[in-house]
Formats: sequence, C-alpha cells, structure tokens
Amino acid sequence: TLLEERRLRLPCDERICNDFVSVERTVTRTGHLQLSAPRREGSHADRFWAAALAVRAAGDARGTVEALSVGPLAFARRGTW
Repeated sequence: TLLEERRLRLPCDERICNDFVSVERTVTRTGHLQLSAPRREGSHADRFWAAALAVRAAGDARGTVEALSVGPLAFARRGTW
C-alpha cells in the first residue's frame, strides 16, 4: 500500500489514525477485496474514505494541474467563520 511504501504520509492526528486503523479488509467469495468500517460513535472512518477517494482521483488524473494564487486567504482571520 502507499502507506507501507511510505508514499503517503499521515499527519500526527489521533482522529485520522483511528479512522485508518478502523477499516477492515476482507476477501469475498469471488476473490475481490472488500473494505468496511464499523459505525462507531463519532466516526465512520470518513477521513480514510476521503483519503482513499483522493488517491484514486489522483491516479486517474488526466491533463495538467495548474495553480492559481488568489492572495491572502479570506478565512485566515479570526472570527470570519
């Protein structure tokens, strides 16, 4: 996996780590890999699924990636939320 190959690094955040270790891998009768996460109070492994979708999208990327600088972040100031 990308984590084992050290090609994906996770921040030191307890919630993220908990989401990643809560995911269970099983092999179906037809030989397919199935990932699931039991529903626990406060977490459904959402951070894992978000990362998995981002990695998948990055792998399917076509074209070029461009960056656009728009100046200071609008939400960087306290109380903007």
